[in-house]
Amino acid sequence: MTLTPGSVIKRNWDERLVRILLCDGVEALYEIWWDHLSCWEFSKLSEKGAYSRIKTSDLLEDSEILRVEPLTTEEISAHRPDLPLRLLRSTQTHWVHGHFDDPAALVGSLSEQPSDIGLSSNEIILSTHKVALSPVGPEGGYKKGVIVEAQDVAGFTAKELFWHANRLQTPFVKQEDLQEGIGLYRSGIFKKLPSFYLWGALDRARFCDPLPGYRSNREGLFWERGNR
Repeated sequence: MTLTPGSVIKRNWDERLVRILLCDGVEALYEIWWDHLSCWEFSKLSEKGAYSRIKTSDLLEDSEILRVEPLTTEEISAHRPDLPLRLLRSTQTHWVHGHFDDPAALVGSLSEQPSDIGLSSNEIILSTHKVALSPVGPEGGYKKGVIVEAQDVAGFTAKELFWHANRLQTPFVKQEDLQEGIGLYRSGIFKKLPSFYLWGALDRARFCDPLPGYRSNREGLFWERGNR
């Protein structure tokens, strides 16, 4: 069984049908069929929405693909299945407190800190001009998404994306959380743009393999199988 965006799935543990919107070898992000409205959860591409998610291996083990309903042009524009599901995962780089006028100033402050996420490169790592970033508060709740724009219409470099993420997330980061590293993870859509939540080196659902050197003072927030 091969998952693709648009795959309609019947899960053996839940009567509700789901439709895959984004997927890779680690996880599948999906919407649910709403019987009472006779439509898919994201059919109206409303102001904002958060994906449900499941490990790809779990879904493949215990489900059946019924058909494929390809994403429409408008859905592709909002969900951007071509973009990565996670970015800037690092245990060597941390959220940095302080004010930095531009990406170069932020990267310059890290001169004594090794980087494994290409902060010195001008390579585009996220091929979209606009994206929404959602900081996570100290109690684990998502803050309102903020739309950021790349200087280059082709997309964001690692240092520019980190700069935007850092200025949004650091107000909510405690000193004891710094050892968790950084990471950006797909969360849903916001104003018809792909959105990422800001976190540490390991995703909140802990679907990803921990990076070397990862350790945490707090437990991750888990999604039970088939639920957000």
